[in-house]
Amino acid sequence: MSSEMNISQYLITLLTEKGIDLGYNIKVKSDSVFGDHIIPMMVLVEFIENLDPNSQKKIRETLVRIDFQNGDILHFFKFLAEGMVKLKFSETSFIS
Repeated sequence: MSSEMNISQYLITLLTEKGIDLGYNIKVKSDSVFGDHIIPMMVLVEFIENLDPNSQKKIRETLVRIDFQNGDILHFFKFLAEGMVKLKFSETSFIS
């Protein structure tokens, strides 16, 4: 994979090469009144695409390491989805 690929192209290529459906949903457990969160893979890709370049670089490097060691990239994507949920819900206040 070319290092000149933008992060979105890189992630889509990686997922496709690994046989992971781009429509895959990641379930993130939550204690909130809203229940668990279902994060579509492409929503997570878009979230990563909107991160700062340094964060994108770290994510890419981590995925390269995981892939090189034949690790489970979905485990890392779930970790990222959990972080996305925490970040998004910490930015929002709800009136109860």
